[in-house]
Amino acid sequence: MKLQVIISLFVTLSSFVSSASLPGQYGLYQKKSYLYRRQNMTGGGAGGNASNGTSGGAGGSSGSGSVPIIVVGGPSNVTSGQTVSNLTGVLNTTQLYSISSQVNKSLTSSSSSNGVVIVASKGSLESIAFFLAVTTNTNKTIVVCDDYQLGQIVAKSPKAQGRGPLIVGKKKIIYSGTLPPWGVPDGVIGDNNEAYWFTNACPPLLTAWNSTLRTQYTNFTTVNSSSHAVVPIVYEEGIAPSLLQSVSSFIQGLVVISSGSNSTSMDQSVSIPIVYTQPKGKPISFISNSTIPKNAIAGGYLSPVQAQILLSVAVSNGVNNTQSLKQIFPS
Repeated sequence: MKLQVIISLFVTLSSFVSSASLPGQYGLYQKKSYLYRRQNMTGGGAGGNASNGTSGGAGGSSGSGSVPIIVVGGPSNVTSGQTVSNLTGVLNTTQLYSISSQVNKSLTSSSSSNGVVIVASKGSLESIAFFLAVTTNTNKTIVVCDDYQLGQIVAKSPKAQGRGPLIVGKKKIIYSGTLPPWGVPDGVIGDNNEAYWFTNACPPLLTAWNSTLRTQYTNFTTVNSSSHAVVPIVYEEGIAPSLLQSVSSFIQGLVVISSGSNSTSMDQSVSIPIVYTQPKGKPISFISNSTIPKNAIAGGYLSPVQAQILLSVAVSNGVNNTQSLKQIFPS
């Protein structure tokens, strides 16, 4: 691992903390809480011991042996022993539940002491990683990638455990699958094919052991749900009261990509839950309840795809009340 690369990444991290734009009421503490993890945990999720924040740092070594691989798309040059699902294109909720079921089965097998690697196409990494963050509760390592060899390196690193699902992105950078896509990195794979970590091992607040998601909605990790919600993503400019009235009986929820103008007047009679998010690809930011209609739900830092997944899982499990959903979303 070249020293210049390590220095460059730490400078990037420091620069982000000083310049990140969140609402004033969230302040520096919340920036660190969301993006750098809380440094201490006293409880654990199913499948392993809780992290106590002592296993972080820029360095680490890989373990031995192989990690189970689940292939759902992407490159076909994967070694033997994998579970293969021929899934292409945009994955729907049914397909995501199928992947989550396979992951849960793999994590409980004796051969997955380190965790599991999911190989998928680049366009599916964000949705698979976030869906697994919501529907799995384990301290074992879950790596989503389009290169199984890089995924194996991360999965076999002892310091990868307890972070929630991880994504191996461009230039061998490791990101949290629970936080904004391609945001602040958790670590990097060095030139010596070892994983180096910038944060202590601890899951983001959204899926922490004492979060609302984990304490009040434990049924979200029951992945054999037979009721899969239809939750489209639309731009705010395309919303009209007549449109909402006409489609609300055919969908179970809606994700709205905000225009930022705070000008939408939502029809009070619409019964489906509606979540507002920032546009895809926009630098990490935070949409709060003060910038959206009062009967809508703020998506916080979640991307439109992440908000769609969280709302779909919630509604599929019978949680469709706006006030309850506001407790789940990071707003």
